[in-house]
Amino acid sequence: MIMTRLAHRIVAGLFWATLAIPIVSSGPSHAQGRIAGVAFADAAWNVSGYRAPDSLAFRFRRVQFTFDNDLDSLFAIRFQLEVDESDVTSKGRSAAYLKQAWLRRSGLGMVGDLYLGLQPTPLAALAEGVWGYRSLEKTILDLNGLGAVTDMGVALQRLPTPAHSLGWHLMVMNGSGLKPENNNSKKVALSVPMRKNAWVIEGMMDFEGEPGPRDKWTAKLFAGWQKGANAFGLESFRRVNAAAGIAGVDVVPLGVSSFMRMALRDRWHAVGRVDWFDPDRKAEGAGYRELFFIAALDYMPHASVHVMPNVLVRRYARKSSADPERDTDVTVRLTLHYAYR
Repeated sequence: MIMTRLAHRIVAGLFWATLAIPIVSSGPSHAQGRIAGVAFADAAWNVSGYRAPDSLAFRFRRVQFTFDNDLDSLFAIRFQLEVDESDVTSKGRSAAYLKQAWLRRSGLGMVGDLYLGLQPTPLAALAEGVWGYRSLEKTILDLNGLGAVTDMGVALQRLPTPAHSLGWHLMVMNGSGLKPENNNSKKVALSVPMRKNAWVIEGMMDFEGEPGPRDKWTAKLFAGWQKGANAFGLESFRRVNAAAGIAGVDVVPLGVSSFMRMALRDRWHAVGRVDWFDPDRKAEGAGYRELFFIAALDYMPHASVHVMPNVLVRRYARKSSADPERDTDVTVRLTLHYAYR
């Protein structure tokens, strides 16, 4: 209840603070709307494994269509539709759904920009930008389902710049991702990035008060370096799902992810990543820890086209000899990533 009241006060404060700033508009905008599209397609062979039974398939992992428009010098909008292989209609076909729909109000000075609607959360936006290969895989928190990268809410965001190296992204949201809200609790997240030349460091925390004792909170630290096509990063997190385990004990997922990408020669790049993940750090005598590897080559015949042979490997380490061994997941893919802007 305390967290719910705090979230309501934050929302009200953001709203009234925005109204207190005079609106000076440049009048109707004559700029044309911008349409963009992106697709991730695979020829994927699941060679073996616990999660990935032997199979061979062609598939679209993601197709997005985005419409952006600057209404004037202060207001901008975005609408985005996505088709994801994990969402299907009653007839088993890929289903389209609304991924983003927000209004941005800029011109608030040092406060940043105000966002209202269905929008990216602080969970993975910065780390995903430095990683640069969402076409290969999600970042570690998103991959393991430990938060939504898009949610309905209100946010203040200020990006770090050369003149002001410290930024922030404060958001109050439903906490249900793309699904409708189903309770009275709200999720509050704060990301504080600092950028200096090619380096960026980010601390992020979120909290969601659930009915009863089952609150959830996440703490994350990310550090990265990016210069042109070359980058590397390190991301670590700790999550607490209060009273979510057997007999009401906490469940504590923990993980670390490191990645690197570099230019090899004209139109060729190399990509590598290693994740370590423990679904419950407190369960020392049960379950499995995971090591996840990605290795890829990226060939760019065009600035908007990527052809990427890649291999995904997930190894399982059992915490107890009483648990059965799990086969290593091995997937070989040829990934095509193309975009229209």
